[in-house]
Amino acid sequence: MAVVEEVPVKQPEKSGKGKGLIIGIVIFVIVALIASGVSVMLVMMHKGEKAPKVEKPKPGILVPLSGEIIVNLAEAGGRRYLKVNAALEVDSEKTAVEVGLRMAQIRDLIIVILRQKTVEKISEKEGIDKVRSEIIAGINRCLSEGRVSNLYFTDFVVQ
Repeated sequence: MAVVEEVPVKQPEKSGKGKGLIIGIVIFVIVALIASGVSVMLVMMHKGEKAPKVEKPKPGILVPLSGEIIVNLAEAGGRRYLKVNAALEVDSEKTAVEVGLRMAQIRDLIIVILRQKTVEKISEKEGIDKVRSEIIAGINRCLSEGRVSNLYFTDFVVQ
């Protein structure tokens, strides 16, 4: 008779891949929930804060020139001329009064500066800005108190 021995059959072991995948998904979901919670809290915190207010500089007092100024430009033959009218922005009432008292001197200064310019020098924005700066600097040298902060051309015609 033959003896039959029983040999235990080994069951294949379950791999840990299925459990690892589930654990990975759970960790991902937890991290995503925490990240979204933190971002919501940050948004809520910043909603209550207002942006810092930037104070706009107060506009100065505008003093118009007394009438338009017409000058011949520095061109050969003197056939080109410039007609301007402007307003000066000053820093105080005292300066406005002084500008009014010195209007003849200021108009003369503007005429002298503009007569030296050619059409090419004043045709572009940079040229006009340079003329503006020259005029402001010249006027500020004439004033005993205060200063002119800006010059606004209300007419600027080249013909």
